[in-house]
Amino acid sequence: MEEPFRVLDHLIELEPEELEWLLLKANMHIYNNNHTNMRKLFEEILKKDLLREEVFHGLVMATLRSNELLKGLLKRVEEANKVCKKQKRDSDVRDFRLLIAQVKVMKGDFSKALKAYQELVKDEPRDFRPYLCQVSSSDVAVMVDTGAIRTVIGVIGNVISFCLFMSPVPTFISIWKSKSVQNFKPDPYIATILNCGMWSIYGMPFVTEDNTLVVTINGFGFFLEIFYALIFFVYSTWSKRRKIILIFLGELVFLAVVIFLIMTFLHSAKQRKVIVGPICIVFNILMYFAPLTVMRQVIRTKSVKYMPFLLSFANFANGVIWTTYALLKWDPFIVIPNGIGTVSGLVQLILYAMYYRTTKWDEEIDSV
Repeated sequence: MEEPFRVLDHLIELEPEELEWLLLKANMHIYNNNHTNMRKLFEEILKKDLLREEVFHGLVMATLRSNELLKGLLKRVEEANKVCKKQKRDSDVRDFRLLIAQVKVMKGDFSKALKAYQELVKDEPRDFRPYLCQVSSSDVAVMVDTGAIRTVIGVIGNVISFCLFMSPVPTFISIWKSKSVQNFKPDPYIATILNCGMWSIYGMPFVTEDNTLVVTINGFGFFLEIFYALIFFVYSTWSKRRKIILIFLGELVFLAVVIFLIMTFLHSAKQRKVIVGPICIVFNILMYFAPLTVMRQVIRTKSVKYMPFLLSFANFANGVIWTTYALLKWDPFIVIPNGIGTVSGLVQLILYAMYYRTTKWDEEIDSV
């Protein structure tokens, strides 16, 4: 893209008063996702031609993600429209009215936008643009509704995941009271540290969009699981302590290396997602299947004493809700591991139902 920009710069130098060259250059920045330079050029054009509707349209596209900016820009568009009315520039007035309606759609004010489109159709039935925009605004409304539902599901997912992270608390109270890890295993908690770390990275804006709820709960889980691992460390034998230390340090190094590599060698969120996503799938599956060692012990001993029901139930509910969350805005990197997690949690619940009656709660059971 460097050569086209050089040509345009040369044309601008030859014809500095020709705004079409500046407009073309600004639009080219759109394809490079360089909204900062695009906005600067549009503002430069408006200094020379305050009533350039296509420039305002470009500014709207550049500020889509910020309601505050859209609100301020809407006032500017309305002021330009008033000037056009005074100057009786009917064609420009209609273009500005159409743009104002589009901004209202982007802000989620669908009823006012629809009313504006209907007025435009009434004023000039032969103009096909308001008809198309009405259809588009209906589609956007559906998308917004889906987005709102997805947000609600994500909040529920945060609550359930919070319960999942807190469900081992009775286990750690038991460890603290007995001053021993007994037959409890640290595997699920150590695996979850790496899982939460990777998902926190995945949810960051430089990897994926609209996944703030993924970051919040996994950031919380990352530090909580470290705390759990610390309790295991305090009440374990030295050989187990050494294992916990080595694994934990290895996980931190791995996370640091992943962040360094994707930020250094990958220059778009799409590329980073393709790399980080599969890694997250692997570690999410490890988290869900870390209880396999405990499940094997349950089958061998016919006892669920060391497989906490709350943890198993939270695993199942967590898998269901996050699978739903990802289906509402298709994300295979969230669907695949959580779908598998749903199955894993269901198997644990079945085992609990099968062996609950045969469990001797006061009897110590030898580990595998």
